Amino acid sequence: MKRKHRPGNKFQVLTVTALMAGSFGMSAQADAATNVAPETPPIHIQQEAWVVRDDAPAVRQDYEEAAAVCRKAGAALDFTPLSSDAIAKLGHTYYDIWYEGSNMSIHSVSWGFKMGPSGTKQCHFTEIRSEREAVANAHGAYSINLDDGTVVRDPAYRVVRNAAPAGSQAQETKAQTEEAAVMAELRKQGYGGIADQAETTTSQTTIAGQPCLMTKRKDGGSACFWSGGAKWGFKDEGSIDDIGYISGYDPDLTHVDEVQLPGAEIPLSSKPSDGVGTQLVTNQMTVGQNPEADPFKVPDDLRSKTSIR
Repeated sequence: MKRKHRPGNKFQVLTVTALMAGSFGMSAQADAATNVAPETPPIHIQQEAWVVRDDAPAVRQDYEEAAAVCRKAGAALDFTPLSSDAIAKLGHTYYDIWYEGSNMSIHSVSWGFKMGPSGTKQCHFTEIRSEREAVANAHGAYSINLDDGTVVRDPAYRVVRNAAPAGSQAQETKAQTEEAAVMAELRKQGYGGIADQAETTTSQTTIAGQPCLMTKRKDGGSACFWSGGAKWGFKDEGSIDDIGYISGYDPDLTHVDEVQLPGAEIPLSSKPSDGVGTQLVTNQMTVGQNPEADPFKVPDDLRSKTSIR
């Protein structure tokens, strides 16, 4: 069962990290009395992410290395390369993410490749498309594999986001001051290299027309988290090395095999440290625009795999 994406949207139907059974991205552990999630207006984000190695897309590197061997062998291995369009998408996952009230959804499509089975078809390359979805609504959370039409449900899952407590800005400033003191002491003791690598700088910037807090590290890593949603419980900070709903690729690096529900942070960009890790870009983000269709409706005709509670 496939969903069709709205015409004119280059993302087709998005997928990137498709919820493994029971690993729903955000746990409802906060105090329901201070929950501000129900006040959230429609928020829509379109993003893409890919794993990089040596600052280049890892899956594309794998393809190019394999194709080079096949090209050298020539007709003996029946070399059939991918199209240029397919090569451009390799290793990329495209996301369509929605928030509204206490609902969330993430829809992703990821692209990889495979080689022919054996014999003369050993170098016949074909593209792989994987589609996943995760939904949280009033009935719980759903991890959906749209390739095989199966779903895993957690009926107890509820979305809870808390507004920042009073005085949090002062606490943050105090923490930054303490961190600076620790770094200064490390340098005094001869550990300047460690201190420099860990040192970060923060600044406000704009991505896709939205405000975000950019954190940069001296080792090249950076991340920018949306800073316009504090009143709905969204935080403007998170880990540079973990952008949340991206989990990882399958063992042969052909496609992403898990997508998790978004949490209380909305990353708008991420660049991995030392050129190894996951890179994320935001192509579009809107706040307050109603969707054309219900993004929180679980598709019909799914086969229940299991319920985790």
